Amino acid sequence: MERHPTAVTAELSLRMVVDADRTVAVPCSLEYRAEEPYAIRATFRTGITDIEWMFARDLLLEGLQRPSGEGDVVMWPERHDDVPLLLIALNSPSGQAVLECDSAHVELFMRRTFQIVPIGEETASMDIDGTIAAILRDGLTAL
Repeated sequence: MERHPTAVTAELSLRMVVDADRTVAVPCSLEYRAEEPYAIRATFRTGITDIEWMFARDLLLEGLQRPSGEGDVVMWPERHDDVPLLLIALNSPSGQAVLECDSAHVELFMRRTFQIVPIGEETASMDIDGTIAAILRDGLTAL
């Protein structure tokens, strides 16, 4: 019997925009899991510590096409030297960063997430009954 993957990851090389002429490389891994069908986990490796962010898969998909998001995470497409890019602005109490990466790498990752959980079928991969039972049994600490 063939097993289907339940998670995909991608290693990306993002560039943190320092100013108009300078960027700093920031390795990043993206992770998508069937048990969290609406979420993408991004881990940024700064050399000092790993920084984790979670955001909606729909936000990443929309950000590849047009400006999307508000507040802590905003994404938008751009072109530089005819290369399509995705820009990601992150805001937190400890600082702000604008990162850029080649859109093609993110698009490939997104296609792989759709193979695990197609758009519109996110709730089919969630164990809603099990989650409700755990909450009723153990309270919110079960989550």
